[in-house]
Amino acid sequence: MGVSTGTEWNFTTGATFADTVGYTLNFDGADDFVDCGNHPALRVTGNTITIEALIQAEDWRPNYWDGVIVAKDYSGGATTNYGYMLRAGNNGMLSFNIGSGSWNELNTGTGLMESGTWHHVAGTYDGSMMRLYLDGELVGESARNITVGNASSVSLFIGESPSFRGRVFDGLIDEVRVWDIARTQEEIQANLDAELSEQYYSEPGNGLVGYWQLNEGEGQTVANLATEESTGVLGSTMGEDSNDPAWVSIIGVVYPTPVGDSSSLVPAHHELQQNYPNPFNPSTTIQYNLPSAAFVTVKVYDTRGREIRTLVNESQIAGFKAVLWDGKDDSGRSAGSGVYLYRVKAGDWVERRKMVLLK
Repeated sequence: MGVSTGTEWNFTTGATFADTVGYTLNFDGADDFVDCGNHPALRVTGNTITIEALIQAEDWRPNYWDGVIVAKDYSGGATTNYGYMLRAGNNGMLSFNIGSGSWNELNTGTGLMESGTWHHVAGTYDGSMMRLYLDGELVGESARNITVGNASSVSLFIGESPSFRGRVFDGLIDEVRVWDIARTQEEIQANLDAELSEQYYSEPGNGLVGYWQLNEGEGQTVANLATEESTGVLGSTMGEDSNDPAWVSIIGVVYPTPVGDSSSLVPAHHELQQNYPNPFNPSTTIQYNLPSAAFVTVKVYDTRGREIRTLVNESQIAGFKAVLWDGKDDSGRSAGSGVYLYRVKAGDWVERRKMVLLK
């Protein structure tokens, strides 16, 4: 397999190059992937996790769930969904998903990322809040009380989902990191423009369970520097095949948006999106955009106008927001099948939509 020359790059966010060796992998958007194995360290469970990667999309997949960057996900039905995934598609939308029986998605709006441009993306969960970061800036958050389910029967894939085959990334992926801790924004910013130093993966107990620099530049395997026993394989076999991403040589160009310039990461206007999934059982995600800080309420009503559940009742900063409705009322009782209304109020802005709970 030959090595092609890709876009040159570096970053203005720090003094070091992001990739000192100068290689990455190019995924064709059709069927390329890296199988990173199913080492016990990658079976992240509990209530903390962080996933990070550098990406440059050649083209965005039509749906955000189709452009898988990193995934270790198992789906066995409505209540047996486990694992974690980081995805991007739909004209630059970023998505973080955790399986805790049901799926728990956090998505940004569209248009945040440009194709042909390097971006650092990260999803974190700290036991109470899911967060999405783009180029070191917070672009989405949602309060959740979940446990990361153990997708113990599947490998971790880069570039495709191991359970939803055909959901593939089209472009370059580099510097993939998985942690069993929730990294802070400051910690993410400190390393987004540089390779991790050896102390991160040579000293146990720092939370790093998967680290693929993707600097090999040739061959059929990639090293997980965090766990020496876990070697990734390009494509379906140890030999060259049609599922192999291609090695690409990369060196130096200025990163377009330095950390701290987050004006492009704030929504331009209020928007309430259709819940997803819809119809749903037992839970669904409601997403809305806040162009400025406001006191926000999100409530669920039945078709007779009776209040069923208050999901949000607090002051929030500007950004892309999401909240999960688990299909229960304020007393913890499961709601029956039927049509429900959800209403978001932020300052003087109010909007409603319908959703269907189908059991």
